[in-house]
Amino acid sequence: MLPNRASVIACCIPTAVSQTTWQKTFNRICILMMTSAVFLLLALKTFSQTVVMLEVNGKPYKAGKAVLFGNPAVNLDQAGNGKFDAVQDPVQWQNGNLNPNNSHYIEHHSIPYRLIMTDMPIGTEVTLTMNYDFVNSKKYAIDFITGYQQMQPHNYSTHSTEETVIPAAGAATDDMVIPAPGYLNAPAAADFNGLPAEDKKIYIWGANFNDGASIVYTPDPNILVLDNVNKKVSFKVKFTPTASTVTMSWGGHIASRDDWGYELNGDPKSAGGISGSPYHMRTESWSIDNIGNQDRSLQVALAAPTCPTSLIPQGTTTITFNPDNQHYEICPNTPATFSVGTQPAGTTYTWSVTGDATAQGPTNQPNFTVLTAKKCGSFTVTVQLQNGSGFVANCSVTIYVVDAIKPTIALNGVDQGVNGSKTDFKECDQNFPILSGLTYSDNCNADIAASGGVSVTDWIIDNTHTTIDGKCVTQKATKIWTVTDYCGNQNTFTYIVYSIDTKAPFITAFANSDVVACNTEPVWGTPQVGDACDPFPVANYKEYQVSQGNCVTKYIRRWGAVDWCGNKSDSVDQYFLIRNDATPPTITITAQKNLGCNPQSITFDEPVVSDNCGTPTAVQGYPQTGTVQINGCNRSQTKTWKYVDACGNEGTGTQTLNWVVDTDAPVVTGNGNSSKDLGCNPSDINSNFKTPTFDGGCSKAEVVGPTLVSEVTEGCSQSR
Repeated sequence: MLPNRASVIACCIPTAVSQTTWQKTFNRICILMMTSAVFLLLALKTFSQTVVMLEVNGKPYKAGKAVLFGNPAVNLDQAGNGKFDAVQDPVQWQNGNLNPNNSHYIEHHSIPYRLIMTDMPIGTEVTLTMNYDFVNSKKYAIDFITGYQQMQPHNYSTHSTEETVIPAAGAATDDMVIPAPGYLNAPAAADFNGLPAEDKKIYIWGANFNDGASIVYTPDPNILVLDNVNKKVSFKVKFTPTASTVTMSWGGHIASRDDWGYELNGDPKSAGGISGSPYHMRTESWSIDNIGNQDRSLQVALAAPTCPTSLIPQGTTTITFNPDNQHYEICPNTPATFSVGTQPAGTTYTWSVTGDATAQGPTNQPNFTVLTAKKCGSFTVTVQLQNGSGFVANCSVTIYVVDAIKPTIALNGVDQGVNGSKTDFKECDQNFPILSGLTYSDNCNADIAASGGVSVTDWIIDNTHTTIDGKCVTQKATKIWTVTDYCGNQNTFTYIVYSIDTKAPFITAFANSDVVACNTEPVWGTPQVGDACDPFPVANYKEYQVSQGNCVTKYIRRWGAVDWCGNKSDSVDQYFLIRNDATPPTITITAQKNLGCNPQSITFDEPVVSDNCGTPTAVQGYPQTGTVQINGCNRSQTKTWKYVDACGNEGTGTQTLNWVVDTDAPVVTGNGNSSKDLGCNPSDINSNFKTPTFDGGCSKAEVVGPTLVSEVTEGCSQSR
């Protein structure tokens, strides 16, 4: 029941889309009757208040204030979604201020708005102008418009699903694409362009947006300048009602510090930095009447933490971006610092790292440092940001620990490239040279040697003999330096030292003697040989025989040594002097010598002594002279000579002297003087002489003659 002095006039208006021609006529009659009744009641003064009740789309609609029927009117609502720990889902439409006590919007969210327009002229084009605070209190407030259902991100400690926005019953009659604003800076423009297509539309119920018409922005001058002047952006839409009640819904994007940055003192330039002073969405004008100024204010007391575009601070040199694989990359064993930049007051930080890195230092500060592992791999840094807004921002980045570059090996400052080498030669009796001047570096490990990345083999010995560059090589010694970085990339440097042998072996001299040996064979020895490199140099010889005279032969072995490279030592001789003599000396002397009778002296001859091999010498005690042997008148005496040669061969010679001692004359025995008649003409005269006998006594008489003494011829007679 209504109060006694109240009257109610009600009219049911069908849904616009279902009206027929006769229904429209009926509606006009109904409106005329309602108007007449109102004036009648006023004339009778029998009521204190008249309330006009409308039923829109089958449901009662009561505006925020009573209006006289027939004049187009508007009501601007904004949606509250409750505190983050007491959400309202779906959102609740209201005219009052939004603040943390009834809403939990954060930067990047869009505030849902709806404008309910009543008593609209059906079929008449309406141009509607709205505006919003773009700059308020020297901060960016609402920077662009979006669709009404845009509350991302929505990761709160109590829930993660955004609240549902229902601007009106049923599906929207029409929608219009929101064009990209031209007044934004690049990050904000990118933010707008990155929205899903459905979040870049304005929706309308009970009307159609005009074909070919688009939203037109009109920003205040110097719109991006933050000064003491608040600035707004107007936007204009055109539509044609198809019903007397029209609802339009959209969102106002809360400007984000990610898009607008920070002041030099660290304060954000975005909506979260506005302290105390609310900022607004408001009606400005329309083409059918004076719309009046309705605004709805928003005050964000706590700005939510937000993930920066990247946790990698700008200007970081240790982390690089690889455009080929779209990875962030860093070297092993390298510190890296991550940052969330400036966050709202009261933000707490919880950092963690998984994978191939370890945390270094505190994990509850805006910055976080890790040290990558000493190997390749990857790691993920995560930070959870939370403050009194209830919003939880989980930010993460994955970094790949890579190193595909081999370490560098330099010799005396000269890069040796990949698997470089150096070759030297040395005499085989010299020590291995010490290779100095090797240095190592790596793109990811400045002191790779100190970190154990360098290993060196012992000398690898190969005793195969060969010839290199015309040099006799007796040994190949190889030492290999291997440099390994944390990711297993290796580079090597090989030092090869060839041992060559250019020195002759040595050979010891013999202690030869010039003493002549007799009738023997040489007793050869073997010289001592050695070599600085060849453990088994070979000794060889040639034999010579040189006659020294007097049956002495010099037997010679000329020794030499040669090593494995053909180097030859000086020659040394071993020799023996040997007299080959088995023949005794020859003593030549008349063995028997008759000195005759009564020699005046008894003198032996001197023998002629000779030897085939030299001059012999008398044996001590020789010559020896024997005693005189007497045999009647005969006398004899013997002398003996002995000579020995150099080989001890002895030769003996003797001489015996014979003589007669006789002092008596010979006795002649014969016929004396006698004659013999030989007759006439004898043939032989001399044979007719008779020889007397002579007796020499102690010695044989030597007969002299006969001697013809005389020859006498007397006539035919002759005598001798």
